[in-house]
Amino acid sequence: MFSRTAAPFCNWAALEPFPPMGREFVQALGKRLATLAKHRSRLDEALEAFTQRRKTPEFFRWHRERYLTYQQQGSEAALAHTLGRVKDDTNYAKVRKELGRADRALLWLAAKGVQDLYRASALAQLQSLLKSTKVLPVCRARHCDVQ
Repeated sequence: MFSRTAAPFCNWAALEPFPPMGREFVQALGKRLATLAKHRSRLDEALEAFTQRRKTPEFFRWHRERYLTYQQQGSEAALAHTLGRVKDDTNYAKVRKELGRADRALLWLAAKGVQDLYRASALAQLQSLLKSTKVLPVCRARHCDVQ
């Protein structure tokens, strides 16, 4: 959104690189958690949870939040819950089910690597997927014609 020249906010804001968070970040959250928790979390478990989520602070915060809420289940259960939440957080399955047939077919073509979904070859594949005899418009340059 900021770095591509065609993006709406290109050169609008300065991008500031931040150093990657690591052990100090995990220790700082661990100290804060220790003031709130009955059951202390071990540093090695917390570091493992942070590493499991590719050192993403938001995902680690989700882990710490889950651990704090369900301390008796332990850090591993909090990690398993967080991993499931990260995978399901996008709600793709629900969105896909709500798509129409044509939209699902287009999505399938894009997932298979079809680059130009409006060219004759892609439209032929789309017609085949939809088992349609309707003639679809083919794009040439900047306008579409019906063939």
